[in-house]
Amino acid sequence: MHIDNEPIPRLHPIKWNNPKIDCSGFVELAAPDQPLENSFSDSMARRYSGIGGTVDDTALSDLLWHSSYCHPAGQTGRFDRPWYHSFPPAAAGLHSLGILCIPIQDQPISIYDRKAHRLNLLPNTEDARNENAANVRELANAKHGSTLQFFADPNELESCYENSTSLLWRDSGALATAISFVAAASGLTSVVLGRIGTKIIRIAGLDVPYLGFGAVHIGTPRSRPTSNEGL
Repeated sequence: MHIDNEPIPRLHPIKWNNPKIDCSGFVELAAPDQPLENSFSDSMARRYSGIGGTVDDTALSDLLWHSSYCHPAGQTGRFDRPWYHSFPPAAAGLHSLGILCIPIQDQPISIYDRKAHRLNLLPNTEDARNENAANVRELANAKHGSTLQFFADPNELESCYENSTSLLWRDSGALATAISFVAAASGLTSVVLGRIGTKIIRIAGLDVPYLGFGAVHIGTPRSRPTSNEGL
């Protein structure tokens, strides 16, 4: 899939069928009690790209809500598809990227449902956990924390745009930036990983047509930087 060709909106969108993912259950998440209150400058001063410790369930839920949750716009958007609002922008407001949550520690591996704020649990994922742990240790020397692996069915955007792949990578960069910003505002660490991640989502049970589109590893700082330390 080339990314050097300019995307072109289709005058007549192609029908797209959302592939089914088999899940073993789900966990409803609660919206945060309070909004993020740090200013942009305070958050950037606190941004910490070091690796950290285990992220508990509440911290993960709050991070996902502030950085990734898609609020329904209540109207049809471009291409006659449902339109959503979220912190990071997305092509046509579709927010095609999914988030596979892979804790290194013994917590369930799940897919974050960005449009329902819940975790859809995946069965038989220990091989994916082990593969991800080895990869994150190699890339970032991390032994704790959680990886947020992005994935998508490229056919969704391709049904609306010709040459749509560059749009997915643009959306991936925007989502990674949003997660890193919210992590900083929440006092968490974040590292954008230099990987695509298709192999890991395959091991987790996400088959073709899904592909990986990058990842961010988050953690709880063992030693939080002061506001003057920066990166």
